[in-house]
Amino acid sequence: MRTELRPLRTLALGRTFILRIGSRQRSGHAHSISSSNVTITAPSSSQTRYTPSPEAVTSARNYLSNFLRTHDHASHILTPFIPPWARDAYLTIKSFNIDTALVADQTSNLVAGQLRMKFWRDAVEALFKADGRDAVKYKEPTMILLASVLAGNGAGRQAPRLNKGWFLRNIAARESLLTLSPFPSLAALETYSENTYSSLYYLLLESLHIHSTTLDHIAGHLGKATGITAILRGTPLTAFPPPSSISPFPSPFSQPNQGAVLLPLDILSSHSLSQESLLRLGPAAPNLKDVIFEIATRANDHLLTARKMIKDAQEKGELSKGGKGDWGVFLGALPTRNFLSRLEEVDFDVFDGRLARRDWRLVFQAYWAYRKGEF
Repeated sequence: MRTELRPLRTLALGRTFILRIGSRQRSGHAHSISSSNVTITAPSSSQTRYTPSPEAVTSARNYLSNFLRTHDHASHILTPFIPPWARDAYLTIKSFNIDTALVADQTSNLVAGQLRMKFWRDAVEALFKADGRDAVKYKEPTMILLASVLAGNGAGRQAPRLNKGWFLRNIAARESLLTLSPFPSLAALETYSENTYSSLYYLLLESLHIHSTTLDHIAGHLGKATGITAILRGTPLTAFPPPSSISPFPSPFSQPNQGAVLLPLDILSSHSLSQESLLRLGPAAPNLKDVIFEIATRANDHLLTARKMIKDAQEKGELSKGGKGDWGVFLGALPTRNFLSRLEEVDFDVFDGRLARRDWRLVFQAYWAYRKGEF
């Protein structure tokens, strides 16, 4: 039983920072990182890459802009803070994440979901192979715009070197969640979060030609915070999904439209909360708020660590103090911070309907955070 619920703001003031960074292998990169200082690389290639037609690129860009506005409104709001020449990369990276995240909702069974993930995996492999011409058969808007980005079209500068591995990690992590099995531990949830959301941050940095171990570590912590928060935010829908509208006809391969619990089993066990109780009682499940509090605290810890590292990087001149393109990448921390703050305000009741509302303050917060270089 929870005897005292220390607010996250108290944790932010009183917690001692212990940076658990470690070393992250970046095998397969076309470049190398020799120090923690920011380096700007200019990729060169003697091979002409596959380039979609200008009409196809414009159509894909318009489609993905609306796609992002619909499915990830916060990222859509933050688009103006990305340098104009890098916005196509931002748009395709963010849209790719939505594409893989929606597979579970848009397929009626596990096999169909796995086939869809294979489609995305094959498309990425084809696009990054040789000149990328094999990708012409994958007519998804995300792949069309990504092909344009890799060819350097419209950027006014050389094409970014995006690491194929980060796209594939995202796909593999999303595919592992198709079974709707709970995470065995909080550490496993962190690993999933790095493979999904941290990978996006790494790609966004690469799209700006920024290669820095320091900024990569910051991106890793922000990605983990974002991924953990996404699982918390999605708990009501995974536990009590709406009626499926994918197909009105039953199939022997279809998964029953029943709820699932993805929250880490070790945290559930430590608070004596079973999956069955959560699925049966929902917000009234005993000790649920304690479970949510502990998981949210870990997400908040990653935000605090990233915030401290950002200040250190700014003091060392490795990151701008606001008003420049490199800072725009890290504004993605704002929606995560805001959700955790609102979660605290509702006493960690993850089923509270107020958490589903759009945050109208984000556009103003983003402007000031961009100007000041802090969040």
